[in-house]
Amino acid sequence: MAKPPPAWPLLLCGPMLRRVEPTAVSVFVALKHAREVALTVYDGAAIVAQGTAATLGLGTYLHVTVVTATPTAGTLVPGKIYTYDVAFTAGAGTDPLDTDRAVKTLASANLAGPGSLLEGTLALGYVPNAKPGFALPPADLKDLRLAHASCRKPHGEGTDALPILDTIIRQSYANPIERPHQLFLTGDQIYADDVAEPLLEQLSAIAKDLLWGTDEAVPPREAGGTPPTADALAPGVRNLAVKPPLTSGEATCHPLRGALHPHRETRDAGDDRR
Repeated sequence: MAKPPPAWPLLLCGPMLRRVEPTAVSVFVALKHAREVALTVYDGAAIVAQGTAATLGLGTYLHVTVVTATPTAGTLVPGKIYTYDVAFTAGAGTDPLDTDRAVKTLASANLAGPGSLLEGTLALGYVPNAKPGFALPPADLKDLRLAHASCRKPHGEGTDALPILDTIIRQSYANPIERPHQLFLTGDQIYADDVAEPLLEQLSAIAKDLLWGTDEAVPPREAGGTPPTADALAPGVRNLAVKPPLTSGEATCHPLRGALHPHRETRDAGDDRR
């Protein structure tokens, strides 16, 4: 059973390193409440880049941003391990659930659950109390290390291979040449048309609180018709409740919300999984 919003931590997703280049570093986060987000990049103990960004509210309890830090002087260079920290500062707000409004960083307790993200066997920096880090692509192309993943379906056959990348980084996190420098995710990363029935039930329950505060609304199958009932939108039969063209043959558990509005053509150029 999904936990109710009062039990959710402030940090729902992230920090996710999105882009690194000599003149900018960008990190994505998703939060339960609106915050001003500050990104600080370090070379050892010295601050070498900083930036701030406000979150954008996508729903009642979903506030996201990509914060970009730019160098305080010069540019970032290959051959070094840089580390970063993210700080979250509350502004004006009236949400009764937003009770802990103290400034938090990645080292703060209970930011994303019990304890700190920088402690324990899953510490972001791979050793206790170390900040997460990264290295720019090396100056010599032959030293460039790329990682690639594609078509990651949680209920697909076989074993999830992405944890292998975590193992590779754990073994090389302190070496700016040996650790991976870039990750390319191609193909279908979320399989929005083909969701496992148990996962869809969880997503539907969480989305109601996360985004809208109401049950999922889907337009009628035909103009002037009656919107589908909750039973018609149950996992396993959803493809029958919406107006064609849903071109996927796996849409019995399609999340739907956000993919449809009344009588809109849902196929995107080059993608039949809508």
